[in-house]
Amino acid sequence: MTKRLLFIVLLIVLFTGSLNAEEAAPAAPATGAEPGFTFAFGFALGYSAFSETETYQKLSLRPDFGFGKFGIGLAMDINYRFVDSELEVRSEDWVPDDEHSFFDLYLPMFRYIRYGKKHEPIFVKIGAVEDMTLGNGFIMNNYANTLFLPETRISGLEFDMDGALFGFPLLGFETVVGNLAALDVVGARFYVRPLVFIKDLPILPNLQIGVTYAMDQDPFMYVYDGWAATQGVADAGSAYADAFGIDLKLPILTEAPVTFAL
Repeated sequence: MTKRLLFIVLLIVLFTGSLNAEEAAPAAPATGAEPGFTFAFGFALGYSAFSETETYQKLSLRPDFGFGKFGIGLAMDINYRFVDSELEVRSEDWVPDDEHSFFDLYLPMFRYIRYGKKHEPIFVKIGAVEDMTLGNGFIMNNYANTLFLPETRISGLEFDMDGALFGFPLLGFETVVGNLAALDVVGARFYVRPLVFIKDLPILPNLQIGVTYAMDQDPFMYVYDGWAATQGVADAGSAYADAFGIDLKLPILTEAPVTFAL
């Protein structure tokens, strides 16, 4: 009973700690200075079923360690249960054995590496893509390549660059690749700010006119064999999907944790 109580207290501490991290924004660094060490943290509760009789509750920890512009995201899933009031953590997730080496267990804990953050003049992220939206999201909205974890880990790429990086904020682009090995899902948006040099207008200089294109060269890559046939697709390997669009976007707030655009 004591261990159960201690574990519940730990969850409460983690929860309140994450709330405080959201509520207390760090002080802005001095102009021209790079931020030092930063830390962000998130977690989720769920359950895992490894067989019909082997089920665990799951605590998913998602820390992000920032060092200047660089950042590393980790994913640590703790599968646990209480047996006769005793806390039991699934050892197969942490202790190497004949089937799972040290690298098999611990390399997947690295979710991504990044340079910069979304909405900054340059942003590069390799690994997990969790909430990618191009433009207003009519073509690609909250795309993620993490839907098949933990069985299938996919490394993708996000690469955004704004002309403001070079003192020319008229142009910019944002891109995404869902799987760097297969190049199945690929999307890009190029935009122009036609009013950016008119300084007397409030907000309107941020107006973007964008062109978006996205494609999926193998929509049935991750489904079970034969499932595509049940959906009326005779040759899943030749299936293809793409979309093209033009949008207007007016960013109002671009600083985390709150963003807003029309």
